[in-house]
Amino acid sequence: MDGEIDLSLLPRAQVAAGAGGRPEPAGSQASLKERLDAYERGLIVAALDEAGGNRTHAARALGLNRDTLHSKLNKYGLAEADPAPRRRRS
Repeated sequence: MDGEIDLSLLPRAQVAAGAGGRPEPAGSQASLKERLDAYERGLIVAALDEAGGNRTHAARALGLNRDTLHSKLNKYGLAEADPAPRRRRS
């Protein structure tokens, strides 16, 4: 239909962001910053999911350096514990 966006045309990360990626109704009390934060958080969650939890790959997919992604993970409460330590090769 004219004037409609087919979800298959959007990047997977944007579709996976779900409600965080959709405008809220006009009567919503959420501020622009809250809406943008929700959208950004959704993109980060989707990128991490797509990267299998690998933060370096997720950062690269988002066009961020790893330190910036780490900062955003802390901001949105997604940092949790650091990933399991890597085993040394003998």
